[in-house]
Amino acid sequence: MTAEEERLAAMDAALARIRQIGEVQSLEPDSVSFGFMPFDLSGYWDETVARFRTLVERLSQFAAAESSIESGPQARSVIGWTGDLATVWAGPAAPEQRQAHFALLEAELRYRARMVLILTASVRVAASLCAAAASPLMAPAAFRTVTNLVSELQSLSQQAARE
Repeated sequence: MTAEEERLAAMDAALARIRQIGEVQSLEPDSVSFGFMPFDLSGYWDETVARFRTLVERLSQFAAAESSIESGPQARSVIGWTGDLATVWAGPAAPEQRQAHFALLEAELRYRARMVLILTASVRVAASLCAAAASPLMAPAAFRTVTNLVSELQSLSQQAARE
């Protein structure tokens, strides 16, 4: 037997011994494992994945509306970020049901547009505050940006109250 064959035979014997130890010394049913995560995360993980999927779905579309009647869902409309509209109807709908569904979609669009305005205004404020922190000469511009955000928020709130 060559040195290489002896080394392979020794490795095979070591692997067989490891396999034998694993089979003989298995965990007993009443033993407790204190591993990395001693608690069960399956329920938490499922909930987290569901929340993540919902978030991705909401971010992948600009606006969506779903209307229903007593028998269940009637229609679902989705507007993508590029402006594409897709509407799926569960069956025939009366003109007043169609009108109510599209009124709901319009309200969702107004809400999303307001949220985009608020988000962009907030990013502008954050950028101007960072610039003001870096250079005190930018403080007046940062103050104007903050006051503009406050006035935009007030006008959006008044507009929402009117609707």
